[in-house]
Amino acid sequence: MPSPARVRRRSSASSLPIRQIRVMTPMEPAGVPGRFRDTLTEARKQRLIAETDNGRPGTTADVAALVTFLASPSAGHVTGQVLHVNGGAYLGR
Repeated sequence: MPSPARVRRRSSASSLPIRQIRVMTPMEPAGVPGRFRDTLTEARKQRLIAETDNGRPGTTADVAALVTFLASPSAGHVTGQVLHVNGGAYLGR
């Protein structure tokens, strides 16, 4: 069963574009600087980096670039999605 947040997002994403309102997509950044990454041991940080396709840790600039895109007219047809900012770590390698 979908979570209440997912149900609200889908409902909003399907009803609001008619009024040219997009539902900004939640982002799931992984491995970017912050409280979570700061608590990890150096060995765990290196394992997380090894899980990415680009072989580097994420940065706040990576997240900011996505936010900038989503706020731009270029993302006018993007709505109701969850975007993972994780260097490809969730691709099931």
